[in-house]
Order: sequence, then structure tokens, then C-alpha cells
Amino acid sequence: MFKRTLSLAPTTLLLLGALSLSQASAVVAGPTSNTTRAGTAITNTGFLDYRTDEGKDATEQSNVVTATVQHVPAVSITPNGGTDGGNDPSTPVCGQTVVGVPGQAAVLTYQITNTSNGPDTYTLTTLLGSTSPAGAAARYYLDDGDGTFTPQDTEITSIALDMGESRTFFVTYPIAAEEVGTAQFTLSPVATSTADNAVTDSGNTGCIDTQDRVGVQLDNDSFRETTAPATVFTEHFLRNIGNVDLSTSTITLTPQGGRYPATYRLGNQTTEYPTPQDALTAYGDLPIGQGVILHVTQTVPAGEANATRSTLSLTASTPGDSTPERENLTPAATSTARTDEIYVQRGIANIQKTQALCETDNNGAFSCPGAQQMYDRKATYQRALDVKPCDIIKYALFTQNTGDALLKQARIRDVVPQNTELLKALPLARDPMLYRIDGGAWMPAFPTFPSELPAGTTIEIAPDLNGDGTITDEDGLPRNSNNIGVVLYVQVKGPKCTAPASFDFEDINNFQAT
Repeated sequence: MFKRTLSLAPTTLLLLGALSLSQASAVVAGPTSNTTRAGTAITNTGFLDYRTDEGKDATEQSNVVTATVQHVPAVSITPNGGTDGGNDPSTPVCGQTVVGVPGQAAVLTYQITNTSNGPDTYTLTTLLGSTSPAGAAARYYLDDGDGTFTPQDTEITSIALDMGESRTFFVTYPIAAEEVGTAQFTLSPVATSTADNAVTDSGNTGCIDTQDRVGVQLDNDSFRETTAPATVFTEHFLRNIGNVDLSTSTITLTPQGGRYPATYRLGNQTTEYPTPQDALTAYGDLPIGQGVILHVTQTVPAGEANATRSTLSLTASTPGDSTPERENLTPAATSTARTDEIYVQRGIANIQKTQALCETDNNGAFSCPGAQQMYDRKATYQRALDVKPCDIIKYALFTQNTGDALLKQARIRDVVPQNTELLKALPLARDPMLYRIDGGAWMPAFPTFPSELPAGTTIEIAPDLNGDGTITDEDGLPRNSNNIGVVLYVQVKGPKCTAPASFDFEDINNFQAT
């Protein structure tokens, strides 16, 4: 017994040693040092070493047994985030966070690694968080090796990797142009093994924070013509053109220039404020997409000269520099100024009087210089005359408004000179004209021209612009060189004077009421 025991023990030890050596020699080196590649054949042969009765060493070899390593699919995407199947949008766990610019696609960067023991192809799909728009599609691109997303990267829906191989890929997700700021979207790329579709990696939640776009816009320029004194009202529309609500501290309203005192109010405010910023502070925040009317009141004092101009400039801006997280759309340096321009108008009166001596020839024909001639040669017809009793003098009065506003209630007034008698008064235009005698009631100048009035009588002739039969502030001499005129025929007192039975009406181009 003792001898058999001694001979069995070495044999057993030698056999076990052969098995261990055979297994160790079957490990195949691959991309990972501790994983055996799928398809590797592990072979094993046993040996029996012994000594024959003749005292010689001998070995018996067993049959060969073979084991083939099966493919065990596995995959890993990093960075991780959330949990498999997505994450709760109210408490996102972000493996990475990027800024999404409205109107552009946000880009998330991932690395996928084949952690299995053989080559595999992985299909790529997306799990969207509950706050992400369902209609927006994520797209996948394979990095071309530079580590940066560019148009040269190839769009993919799957990726093939060898055992232990890693590749970088990008996920793009479109952000709507009208998306509000401070919004957060979550998504997780999902890699599914084509060798075993039960093998996935989906716990890779990435977060996209929408970029805040801050901006305000002031619309409308204005131009107002006014007389003085006056209160001038203008309006502008202040709008939030960004994608976040604006507080009063994130809007700056700046007035510049302007000749006249100004006050401001917003919307339905009843209080007038000395600056637009004061009005804004009292008004409060300006929500996304909303606007409010900015009312501007300027006070023009009396005595301003004709053609005086005043330009008040207003700018709206948002303070602060742009960053990837916050784009300032309307910094002060690039804001467009809106202007309120006031042009002061005054009527400027001018009146000139000319005179000419009328004549009667040997045949009894009566003639006087024409009104147009007297207008064109005013210097000549403003000279003194030598007259005799019974001579007829033709007076022509020319009035002109060289200013930019209506001369209110403008009327030509003359008094019949002493030692004369008014034979006839005729306006130099057919526009609605009224006359009155010695401050009496206004009467139509056509067809009842005033005539045969004694010395000392006051006669007035005025345009009735609105045709209401009287002279008010709505009537007068219009602006920009419009004219009215009148001719008066007076006869110097003398014995047995005769006069023409009628006088011709003259309608010359220079004279019109409108």
C-alpha cells in the first residue's frame, strides 16, 4: 500500500500541472488585457507520466477537448447622467451641460466604447426628457478625429466597434428660434447591441440650457409742426424682443438733446415723470414678447421764432456684455436712437401799398395801370403822386405770409383818406372773401363790392377759408408765400367830379387765399 501511494501522488501532481499549463497557453491577447476575445478556441490535453516496470519514464496523452469563447455583448457611453431610461425632468442629473442658442442646434459630445469581448455594431436612438419637444429630432455624427463637431463629420445611425475600441460622436438637437430663455431640455443617447438587442446603455443624460437672449426695442420716429406756445405729444412703442422677462434694472432708457422741457409716462400711467427711466421704474417688468407705449410730452414756450427746430433723441438698451449663456442683443453702443423732432411755425406778415394815377383820354376812355404791373414794379408805384381835384387814385395793397404757419384772422384794413371818396373796393382773388365796414357784420365781397364810402370810413377785407361766413382763428393768410390783395379806387374831392360807372375785377395769379 505504501508503495502504491508513493507512485500515485507524483502522477497526480504531474497531471494537474499539465492541465494548468495548457489553460494558460490558451489566453489570446487582445485590445484589453483581461478579456478573452470571442471565438477564441481553448484546447486542453491531459498527460499521464509514469515509470515502467523496466524503470523507464513514460507518458500517455489524453484526447483533446475544446471550448470556444462566446461573444458577451456590452457597451459603455460616457459621460453618464441620470439613470437608465432617462431621468426625472424636475430633478435632472446632467452628465454634461451645453448652451443651446435659439435658432441653432445644440451639440453634445459623447464617447462610446465596445466593452464586450468581440466586435459589435451599435444602433443609436434617443430618449428625450419630458420637457424636450417631441417633434425635434436628435441627429448623430461620428467625429473625424479632431474632437470638434464640424460639417465634415459624417452623420450616422449606428457605429461599428472592435473589441475595446472607443470613438467620439456628437448629438445635435435643434433649438427653436422662439424658444424662451432659462429653458432646459434633456436627452440621452441609447446604444443597442445588434448582437443582442437586450444589451443597451441609456443612462447618459445630457442637458441643454437655452441661451438667454436679452434685448429691447424702441419703435417710431416723429415729426411735429407746431405754433408757439404749445404742448406737443409723441409716442413710441417699447418692446421686449428677447426670450426672457426684463426687469427695470435690465432696461436703460436714455434721452439726449431736445430744446424743450419733457416729461414721460408708460402705458396707463397718469403721473408724468422727469425721465423715461423714472417712468420705467414705476411701471415695472416687461415680460417676454410684450410691449408698452412710451408717452413723451414736450412744452414749447411762447415767443419761439419761425423755423426753430428741436430734436429729442431716445435710446433703449440692455446693459452688460454678451456671454455664451447670455446674448445681449441691444447693447448701448449699437442701439438705434429714435427722434422726436419739433418744428416751430409762425406766420410772418408783410404788407405793401402802391398807388397809381388813373387817366381819362380825350375820348372819355378811363384807364389805370393793372394790379399785376403795380405788383411787379412796386418800387415805381410806391412813389409820391401829384394829383388834382377829381383825379382818381388806384391803391393796390399786397399782403404776404412768408412764415410757416397760418396768420390767424388776417384781414386787410384801410381807411378812406381825408379829402377823398371811395368809389369801389375790389379783392384781387375770387376765393371766398368777406368785407365789413367800420367793424360791422361780415358780408360776402362777391358780388356786392363795397363802394361810395366817405372819407374816414374803415374797410376790411379777409379770406373766409372755411366758408362759414365769419372770420375766426381757422381763417387767415395761409403759410408759405400765399397772398391776398385788394384795390381801392378813391377820387379826390372837387367840384362837379365824374367817375366811371364800373371798375373791372382783376384776378391775378399771384393772389390766392389758399
